[in-house]
Amino acid sequence: DIRRDIALNLVAIRALAADDGPDGSRTLALRRYILGLALVATTAPIDTNLREGCLLVVDAERPSFFELVSHDGMRHKLELDHATALAFAQRAASAFGVGQGRAEVFEQSAAQVLLSQTKEEVKRQRRQAARSEEGA
Repeated sequence: DIRRDIALNLVAIRALAADDGPDGSRTLALRRYILGLALVATTAPIDTNLREGCLLVVDAERPSFFELVSHDGMRHKLELDHATALAFAQRAASAFGVGQGRAEVFEQSAAQVLLSQTKEEVKRQRRQAARSEEGA
C-alpha cells in the first residue's frame, strides 16, 4: 500500500499573531489566511505520475477522507474538498488584505542580518520605524 498522510497542526496556527489593537482582529485574519493556505495545499490534487510507466491510481474501495483529531484523541469525520478550501482561502486572503501578486527580489544578506538579530534589537528597530512614520 502507498498512503498519503497529511497533518495540519492548528495549535501552531493559533500561535501566530499580528501587530493589531486590543480587539485582535488582525491576528484572527492572519490565522484564517494561513489556515486557508494550508487547507488549499492539503486538498490540492496531486500529480500521480511517478515516472515513465508508473502511474498511481486511487483505490475506489478505499476513498480518501479527512479527520479532525482533537487534543484528547477523539476523531471526527471532516467533509472537505478543494473547491471549499479554495473559496475559504480566497475570502480569508481578502479579509487579511492580500493584494495583487508582485515580483520582489530576495536579498539573502539582508535576511541573514535580520535573522541574526536578538528580539530586543528587532523591537528597537520596530519602535524606531514607527516613530519615523509618525513624523512623516
